[in-house]
Amino acid sequence: MKRKYKNLCDDIVAGTFAVIGISAAACAIYKFMKCKEEKNQYYQEDKNECFQEENPCNYENEELKITKSAKKVLLNKIGATYSEIEEAQKNNKTAFDLAKEKGFSEEQLKMFINQDRFLSIDELVLNRKISKEIGEHVKEKIKEHTDRWDGKIL
Repeated sequence: MKRKYKNLCDDIVAGTFAVIGISAAACAIYKFMKCKEEKNQYYQEDKNECFQEENPCNYENEELKITKSAKKVLLNKIGATYSEIEEAQKNNKTAFDLAKEKGFSEEQLKMFINQDRFLSIDELVLNRKISKEIGEHVKEKIKEHTDRWDGKIL
């Protein structure tokens, strides 16, 4: 009889530890998922804030990004050289003037700049870092900034 009672107690103790272990694991998983969900929510809110009309992104920063892309496009697609870009800067020529000298229109230059800047957005969407809707919204903002750009090479 003692043996049966001892086996029963051992089973109850083992079962109790199993329940405690499962409960602790479930609680940890729940907390991890909740924390991850909150983190994603804050990340999305931060991303969305940057693209809202009430809180426009820093235009000077956008102009620097456009100029960097313009220089890249002028070198790689238009066929300009570093010295030609530097000379244009010194003579207060715009990127549009330089592109015209190479046989490209202002619209073509803007299109090339947008394509260059869209590549990183497409990669983020492809890797599921941002949603397709946010990607399209960002592309619209990039296009708006490029359309307002005066062609000045910084």
